[in-house]
Amino acid sequence: MADTTRTRAQLRIAIASKLGLLMEGNTVSGNDSTIIDDGIDNIFRELEDQGLLRFDIEGDAIEVNVFSPIVFLVADSLAEDFGLPTESAARIAAKAQMALAKIKEAAFEGAQNTVTQIEYF
Repeated sequence: MADTTRTRAQLRIAIASKLGLLMEGNTVSGNDSTIIDDGIDNIFRELEDQGLLRFDIEGDAIEVNVFSPIVFLVADSLAEDFGLPTESAARIAAKAQMALAKIKEAAFEGAQNTVTQIEYF
């Protein structure tokens, strides 16, 4: 059976990879890890405020269908903080725009597949 979720640690490593921050052994420095975690929290709150996430942002399970898009959104939000070259930052920004559209589509599909209970009086 295929995994339907990824972990926050996997998300952190994927973001660090996009930003060119991975150290030997696919690890992230403590300071970079803290900055990335703050970026993840910020993006999660923004998406949740817009009603675009269907999972508990405080938990460790991230739905696989929005994992990659979230990687690009967080990487885009942190590109300047980590001094990414303009060309790399522009590529990530373009992919982040497409990622947001994919997250919106996933949220819409999730809403379409939700069963609504009605209580009759």
